[in-house]
Amino acid sequence: MSVGLICALVACAAAVWASMAHLDLIVSGFVIGALLCGVLVDNGVARVVALPPAPGRKVDWLPLPLRFIQNGYKLARHAIHHVLRLSEQSRCLDLWTELGVIALRETLDSTLTWSMTQAQQEGLRGCLLLDNMWTSPCSIPVPAESAILKILKLAIMQLPACSWMAPCWDDWEMPKPSPVECEWIGFCKGPKLQHGLSPSQSYAQMMEEVTSDTVVLYFHGGAYYGGGEPASRRMARDLAQRTGGRVLTIECRHAPENPFPAALMDAFGAYLYLLHPCDGALHSPVEPWNVVLAGHGAGAHLALGLMKILHQMNRGKSFPPRIQWNKRRCYLFKPAGLAMISPWVDITRSSPSWNDEETGKWDYFPSLDHQIAQGEQRPPCHLWPTNPPRTHPLCDDHWLFHPLVTPILDCQWKDFPPVYICHGQERVADEIRFFALERLRWCGVDVTLEEYQAMPSCFPIRFPHLKQSRRCVGSMAAFITKVTAERPDPDRLKFKIPHSCAVLIQAPSADVVKRDFTAEDLGTRSRREMEEDMSVAVLKRGFPLKYSPFPPDISIWGIVLA
Repeated sequence: MSVGLICALVACAAAVWASMAHLDLIVSGFVIGALLCGVLVDNGVARVVALPPAPGRKVDWLPLPLRFIQNGYKLARHAIHHVLRLSEQSRCLDLWTELGVIALRETLDSTLTWSMTQAQQEGLRGCLLLDNMWTSPCSIPVPAESAILKILKLAIMQLPACSWMAPCWDDWEMPKPSPVECEWIGFCKGPKLQHGLSPSQSYAQMMEEVTSDTVVLYFHGGAYYGGGEPASRRMARDLAQRTGGRVLTIECRHAPENPFPAALMDAFGAYLYLLHPCDGALHSPVEPWNVVLAGHGAGAHLALGLMKILHQMNRGKSFPPRIQWNKRRCYLFKPAGLAMISPWVDITRSSPSWNDEETGKWDYFPSLDHQIAQGEQRPPCHLWPTNPPRTHPLCDDHWLFHPLVTPILDCQWKDFPPVYICHGQERVADEIRFFALERLRWCGVDVTLEEYQAMPSCFPIRFPHLKQSRRCVGSMAAFITKVTAERPDPDRLKFKIPHSCAVLIQAPSADVVKRDFTAEDLGTRSRREMEEDMSVAVLKRGFPLKYSPFPPDISIWGIVLA
């Protein structure tokens, strides 16, 4: 049965009920009917939520029909509260956004008790091809030289923020390079005529409609073990439309089977591929001042790590270094800028907002305490737990304090390219504010920080229909256009854009309120609730390192923000 037919049946059932019931029962019937049919639109694809568990997962003691009714009752109760304006969310969100956040929260809560293999398979779901979009898949081959391994390892070793942790990073081997799958995406003005075209033909058609030299290198989210290129197609298409350029999305290796820095190596190779394409590549060389790195969630964390690596390689040099790449001597210029949506900057999750009740009202991520409790119920599989065991899927425990894994630890951001950050009232809000204010701006980096009231994590990806989402995509595209319009000073590669700014986008009107760029005005709680200096210490916050590489008498829990 097609999705359209199911939706039609649900609408008819709701209409019949509407003629026989009160307003609150109308909403209840519609929600229960929609849930029973298992239809929820996510990124343009019919998704089944809160319904049968993933293959191999044990079913709860409740029979499946009762589980449907139970979940339907929860959504119906929230719907009634929304209609009667009894909830705080009803004053800031529309009905379907509020129910969507609740459904996502229930789904994420259930995935915490799946095996890592099941969670990874569920996270790989993407979206179908969208209208008005060109797509052209391609692959980045493994480089013939080993120079990329040496220069990347050297840059990683030069970045430790804690000298007493350096011995843990000395004896390790870089992962081997791997082919990287990627996809060019552009905006198609007319009806889509891509069926039957080869990748080269599709790329040629896309280039005929491109109006600028701007290229966005986009990294998808998914906590490093889920997500995929298709999940970013809508965002990539919208950015291509608004900038007049094109977008390259990357499918980096997933954790936990490919721990840090495997994904970073794939991202580094993709950037070199843009600037210095291999023989047979679809595109011609791209100038670095036309490239902007972008991403959401874990993809924003990866884009930030890549930019930090390039910044470290260029730091203190009058001219960029060179690397041997596919039989060429290539310069490692920095990109024009970095655009991030809800970035991870503290992977230890030590900020107060992770357990804050206020952020819990708006975000779909469970609290940190709940995640720890639920994570202990995750059944074992061939991916998790690892051998030797570790706390986080991304890396071993001693890597958690490296600035490429937890960028908020690093204080060396001088001469960093311009940065755009967008976030909502979410679990990572405190760490984002602190990073923008006390790290980037303090070092003189041009930062554009936009905070959206009542919005969950990565809301432009999850809820693209909202006016807040459209405004975020427009602001992000305007930033990309601005930083790629002005070429940097060729002598010192200084970037010329306006100074830092911060705005608050109010809900539900989406009105813009300009803010002074101060920690107090933006509500940063780090200085009010934590220590004076940021350091690695015995913590009262953050998740515990069960498999700590430190001596038994040292209990390391996370990172203190100040």
